[in-house]
Amino acid sequence: MRERNCFLLLGPPCAGKSTIGSHLSQFSGFPFIILDSYVDELCKELELQEGELLNDRQIDIAVHRFLEDLKKYVLDGDCIFELPYHDYQKLWMEFHKIRNYLTIVLIEADVDILLQRNYQRHPSRQIPTEYIRRSLESLGNFRIVLHKEQFAFLFFNTGLVSVHTIVSSIMDLRDM
Repeated sequence: MRERNCFLLLGPPCAGKSTIGSHLSQFSGFPFIILDSYVDELCKELELQEGELLNDRQIDIAVHRFLEDLKKYVLDGDCIFELPYHDYQKLWMEFHKIRNYLTIVLIEADVDILLQRNYQRHPSRQIPTEYIRRSLESLGNFRIVLHKEQFAFLFFNTGLVSVHTIVSSIMDLRDM
């Protein structure tokens, strides 16, 4: 089996995925690909005005495009992907297909911390509270599925563990 050098960072908005991903990218030299760029591209295609939000169906379109690229990168080389989402179990079969090439890293924080971080964002970048809550709940349910299916994953709470510790732990796993 090929060495696992592709990392998928999953978690609700404001959990710290971008911060961890950018540090991991700097440390490893791997490219860092985030869902936000796919969402931004779709917003331009749909000619949405600034501040308008995508609905769940439109987000699914962006996620589908993201997953197609994820599969290409996972099979071709090293990478780090970031995916905030509201229904991870919907994506289970996609993850299952590439499980031998991928290390899943679940990142969360307590809901109060997520909401505080969201409030500190620029108003144009704030996420609806309900979406954050749904994402956090979905991640918890998905963690149960991963455990039940004996799918290898890492789990971190950014309210309890430093970014440095998380990045070091991920890189230690890579070097095993």
